[in-house]
Amino acid sequence: MSKCHFCHAEITVPFQCNYCGKYFCEDHRLPENHKCIGAPARTPLGSYQTKAAIAAMTQEKERKSLKNLTPSVTYGNKFGHSFRVPSEVYLDEKYFEKLNGARTLEQVEQIIQDYYKHHPKGT
Repeated sequence: MSKCHFCHAEITVPFQCNYCGKYFCEDHRLPENHKCIGAPARTPLGSYQTKAAIAAMTQEKERKSLKNLTPSVTYGNKFGHSFRVPSEVYLDEKYFEKLNGARTLEQVEQIIQDYYKHHPKGT
C-alpha cells in the first residue's frame, strides 16, 4: 500500500502527478490540491474574453464622450490598425462597426465615401 504524499493517508489506487511525479490520494490528485511546485501557472478562464470586453467598453465610452466634435478622430480598430476619420463617420453606430472591421486604408476610405454618399454634408 502507498501513502498520499500530501495527507499521508493509506491508498490502494494512487494517482501520480504529471508535474512533480509524487503519488496522491483521490482528494489530493490535482496539482492545486497538493500545492504542486512543478505545475505551470494558471490563468483565470476567460481572461482573453474579459480583456477584449473591457477594451470594447473603453472604446465605446471614449467614442460616446466626444462632446466637442473635432473635424477628425484617430482611433484603433480591433485589428490594431489606426486610422484618422471624420468624427461624424466615427460617431455613427453603423459606420463605426464597419470601420472597426477595416483592414486597409483603402477600405476605410471606401467606408467614408459610402457614409457621405448616404449622408451628404450640411444635411
